[in-house]
Amino acid sequence: MEYKGGAKRLAGHFQTGVSYMIPLVTAAGLLASIAVIGGGENVMRPVIYGVICAFWAKLD
Repeated sequence: MEYKGGAKRLAGHFQTGVSYMIPLVTAAGLLASIAVIGGGENVMRPVIYGVICAFWAKLD
């Protein structure tokens, strides 16, 4: 599949943006997991109360 001028540039910009976001998303996940390990399950409660707490409550 060949891109024409503008579409090729747009695809390049999109790929560059994704490449820059991967380390940021990975670092955010790593920091969140360290916070949960260090502070217990109540660390994430104010952020995403319904999803995480309901999941962990079923495991207890």
